[in-house]
Amino acid sequence: MAASDVMITCVSGISFEFLALERPVIYIDTPKFFSHYLRKLFPTQDTVSWADRMSVNGGREFGILVSHPHELPKAVEEVLSHPELYPRRKSELLRYLLYNPGEGTKAAVDQIARLLEQRVRSRRPGDQGWGLLLQMCGYVPVHTKILRKMRHTFLSKPRKLASRILNRFRSK
Repeated sequence: MAASDVMITCVSGISFEFLALERPVIYIDTPKFFSHYLRKLFPTQDTVSWADRMSVNGGREFGILVSHPHELPKAVEEVLSHPELYPRRKSELLRYLLYNPGEGTKAAVDQIARLLEQRVRSRRPGDQGWGLLLQMCGYVPVHTKILRKMRHTFLSKPRKLASRILNRFRSK
């Protein structure tokens, strides 16, 4: 992203990261995203109006919106010719993107200290959070590796024998 001069997207949160670098974003209008796709996910909501909601539309109000791909060359030329104008409404954008500018780390540390003092515990049952983190990092426990290998090995063995051996290695 740092090497790019312009981002072209439709509806994506990545545009906020690009806007935070004070670089221009050109949005391709996707009305069916709001009228059809989101409507399927939220059938009781007026999703068409969400096109105007900053938290849903990827920050379209801070860039240029084009209705058709043939408009892209002109839009790219515009943002590159007038970099001081884009992103639009910079002060509003920074207020939206930045929490407590210059004091964000202090606010986060204070909140963590409050949570530790209150001895707030995770709402996840047992060790689920830790296991999920390890899984996301690609870690596979040894007993899981053994179980996988044994399942593969014992596919041709009698079922009762295979089950008995596998049960020895299952987590309790």
